[in-house]
Amino acid sequence: MIIDGRAIAQKISDRLATRIKDLKTKGVTPKLVIVKVGNDLRTQTYIRVKQLAAKKLGIKTEVKAFDAQTSATQLDSEVRQLITDLNQDPTVHGIIVQLPIEADLDDQELIDLITPNKDVDGLTATNQAALEAGRELMVPATPLGIISLLNNENIPISNSKVALVGLGRLVGRPLSFMLEARGAELKVANSKTTNLKAITDDADIVIAASGQPHLIKADMVKKSSVLIDVGLSEIDGQLTGDIDPAAKEKASMATQTTGGVGPMTVISLLSNVVLAAEIQASLQ
Repeated sequence: MIIDGRAIAQKISDRLATRIKDLKTKGVTPKLVIVKVGNDLRTQTYIRVKQLAAKKLGIKTEVKAFDAQTSATQLDSEVRQLITDLNQDPTVHGIIVQLPIEADLDDQELIDLITPNKDVDGLTATNQAALEAGRELMVPATPLGIISLLNNENIPISNSKVALVGLGRLVGRPLSFMLEARGAELKVANSKTTNLKAITDDADIVIAASGQPHLIKADMVKKSSVLIDVGLSEIDGQLTGDIDPAAKEKASMATQTTGGVGPMTVISLLSNVVLAAEIQASLQ
């Protein structure tokens, strides 16, 4: 069975539309500002996807772009000043620093300048520390999307054996805390783990977020498993994931390389923007 991320994202979108309508009756229109440094083509594609989805929901977006060729000192100063100004702007509810940054800047330092209740990427040290302590405030969009996907498909997390392959800052690491908080029997690994099969072969849920194409083979998963493919790579012009197609055919449920986790990431980011707007409206 294919887990349809697009269909689940649409259900969440419908619920968000109601919340956005309620905000607008109070004179609040959710707004997201994306801070971009450089002209990476893939990054621009990601931003357009976010903007299109936001527009459909009635969420305002604005991109603040900086030339990566500007001197690092000047660029750092300008980006810092922009974030400071956005923090103080009551019409801006969410701020993200689009990664990767195409300049010699400390991206974490810049992210940490964002006030936590506008940090809709959930990457500030404050929100990360809260997550690690079991208090989910603003959490990263992809992990949030994966949890939402499992919940919407009524796939139990509590007491399930979960193999998480990949512990990156954007997906694996925050997701590990979220899974443990929900009672998962969690085993973690990465692409270099010796005998990876020993981690995955008895797992009820395998989540692959290593960025290594076809890392998870059919003989590494059991027939009743649920496979969540987060990775996205390009081989000979074709997009492929971390999980081999043969493994997905063997599993009971699986996401596709496209139309799976991707749409859930976008809608989860927008969910965070709406939540941020609600929180900020309640504080006024």
